[in-house]
Amino acid sequence: MKRSYTFLTLYFICSSLILFYIYKYLIDQQQNKGAYLCSIDKYVSQLDLINSNQCKASNLSVTYDKCIKVMKDLHHEFKIRFKDKQNCEQCLIINEQKQIIFYHTFLDVKENINASNSIFKTRLINLNLMSFLNTQNLQCSQLIYWITDRFPIELRHELELKYSKWFKNNSVQFRIFDLKKVCDDSLKSKLQYSILHTYPICQVKNQPNFGNSVTFSDFVRFIVLDVYAGIWIDLDVLYLKDMRLLWHKNFIYRWGSHMYVNTAVIGINKKIDHRINKVYDKMFLNTDNFDHIGAKSYANTFSDLVKSQTGNLFENGVFTVYHSFLFDPAWISTENGMRPFKNAINDFNQFIFGLVINRNDFDPNEFYPGAFLYHIHNSNRNVKIQENSYFYHFEIFLKNKLNL
Repeated sequence: MKRSYTFLTLYFICSSLILFYIYKYLIDQQQNKGAYLCSIDKYVSQLDLINSNQCKASNLSVTYDKCIKVMKDLHHEFKIRFKDKQNCEQCLIINEQKQIIFYHTFLDVKENINASNSIFKTRLINLNLMSFLNTQNLQCSQLIYWITDRFPIELRHELELKYSKWFKNNSVQFRIFDLKKVCDDSLKSKLQYSILHTYPICQVKNQPNFGNSVTFSDFVRFIVLDVYAGIWIDLDVLYLKDMRLLWHKNFIYRWGSHMYVNTAVIGINKKIDHRINKVYDKMFLNTDNFDHIGAKSYANTFSDLVKSQTGNLFENGVFTVYHSFLFDPAWISTENGMRPFKNAINDFNQFIFGLVINRNDFDPNEFYPGAFLYHIHNSNRNVKIQENSYFYHFEIFLKNKLNL
């Protein structure tokens, strides 16, 4: 009887231990599965593979159909995987700290906001902002609008009131560009690998004063990206897809079939890779002349700087170069006049006027699917936005999505 009791006791203990380890194994497997589901590394690797093959920037034989199709599939899978997964850690982690992606845009508005050109630009600002709020993960993203002290205060108040929900939680903010303040921030952020404070430009007492707003914008982008890191995106750009997949390396994109890159969209994060500092040296070292630095920031001159430092523009080791299909998908169509799909744009004006899109034919998900952005190329135009244009339909769609 005693032996039987001892045997049952041992049997019970062993069974309990086995059940415990089986339970622990299942829990661990579930947690590992959850971690996998929440990881974006798989999709970053897929993007790298696509960029080396179907969407290779240096390959002039890349076609829209092949590139956009695989990118569309990637975006779709990424969106489905992360839909409603609020507990996922979806932001980039460096040294165990969540990294906020700063998106930088310069707002060049100094006219009376009731002037015809400013009415268009005001609607363009709203379109840019709404598309950002609709597409980006606001747990990991913040949009900074850089302005000068000439920016109309009434327009600023109008935007802050209309988008108060997002201004209050810091998803969007205005910052006045002050070179001295930026240089001071550079000095304080040595761990960010910022080197702006070491250049002569930070010893200049006067603020830069460019008559040409494009030159000023080109000048500002490389300064704020050095100090604060992030992704620079020009105002006349529409956000189409989540940009987090790009935030694992410094990047830029090829401008159509041209042999240079376009700085309308450029991502710099020196925490990840600060080899781009040697290009900064060529831009900022040994000069405090704002005009000279601004001229080096143009797309073609910047491309020459990169090539002179690396020997190869499109495979340079400083940053990844993506195909224009991903950021400026209509550019090549404007070069060759072809339309890769029905109602595709082959003249940039057609986003605003000249191409009537029936309401039933408008599907924002099929507007250059696979592209992260759409570059409008009309930031300083005095134009009237046509009813039933793409611009018009996107305005309505985004207002409804954001309940504005």
